[in-house]
Amino acid sequence: MKRIFLIAATVVLSVAANAKVWRVNYDQPETADFQTLKDATGSAKFNAGDTIYVEPGIHRGSAEQNTANKNCTIIGPGWGFQSSTNTLLDVESAIFLNDIRLSADSISIQGIVCNEYLRIWSSATHAYIERCKAYLECTKVSDLVIRNNYLSTLWLSSGPVSGAIEGNIIIGTFNIAYPDVRLVIDHNTICVSNYGVDYLTSLKTIVTNNILINTNNSSFFRDEAFTSQYPIMNNVVSMTAATVADDEARYANFVSQNTIGATIENTFTRHIETGITDDAMYYQVKAGAAAKTADANGGECGAFGGEHPYQLHGRPAGVPYLYDINVPKHTTNNSLSISFKVAGSNE
Repeated sequence: MKRIFLIAATVVLSVAANAKVWRVNYDQPETADFQTLKDATGSAKFNAGDTIYVEPGIHRGSAEQNTANKNCTIIGPGWGFQSSTNTLLDVESAIFLNDIRLSADSISIQGIVCNEYLRIWSSATHAYIERCKAYLECTKVSDLVIRNNYLSTLWLSSGPVSGAIEGNIIIGTFNIAYPDVRLVIDHNTICVSNYGVDYLTSLKTIVTNNILINTNNSSFFRDEAFTSQYPIMNNVVSMTAATVADDEARYANFVSQNTIGATIENTFTRHIETGITDDAMYYQVKAGAAAKTADANGGECGAFGGEHPYQLHGRPAGVPYLYDINVPKHTTNNSLSISFKVAGSNE
């Protein structure tokens, strides 16, 4: 089944990217093209613009081995839940145990699970991160797109960053700690227990249509966040009762349509006892919640709304996957007729 999926993915990627496709498998390098990302991108055979398909399994390479410093597209098999049934998929993910370090222009990564930090850095441009599960740090990156990821940390620090953050679920730590960041932060569900949003006066950042949650009894935004030029608009801000009054006073400093004080329990389809959970499905907005109709167009705030809604299945966009196969027990006329069904990953 893995081989059939790989063939389908390879055909699509070859046509779409018009570049070579290489396979990386840490446990079975003899059946793949390379064992690690560094082996692939450092090879004389690998050209800028090529695609790496990271095969399912545990990738135990060091952070040094998980390095790509050449323009490329990195695609894993995805992870997560079936959107229609909220049940686990039969998906073997590509799981990296250590940091992944990407430091090249025009680099894209999709469908990867990283148990440590996925780092995009070194003055890169045109970086694209989609449908990954990781801790994410971005430094000195322009034209950055972070879309439909499940992030235990999003840290923008130590250098200027520009681009769009949309359709993500971000839990634990969310920190913008550098005063030269120009972003559109739109339709995300952000649940923080550490830090907050700093320096928005100088960041030139627009914050719209998000669900913003703080579980540490403090304001989501710092004093510097509030400016009429770069507004914080049409968000649903869910916090504990102790911080609602404080934030209402802060929001009064500029024209706003934010909904302040919606409780966590009244926002999501499933109860979140601590305010943070590892299951993306818990952050779906329940019928009747303020977030269902609070965005700028009367639609849903948070990661499951907007132009690019979060997909629970976590499979990389544009890559078909095998969901049914029929292999007969016996041959007919010395041939074996195998049938299979393939679905699009955006379902």
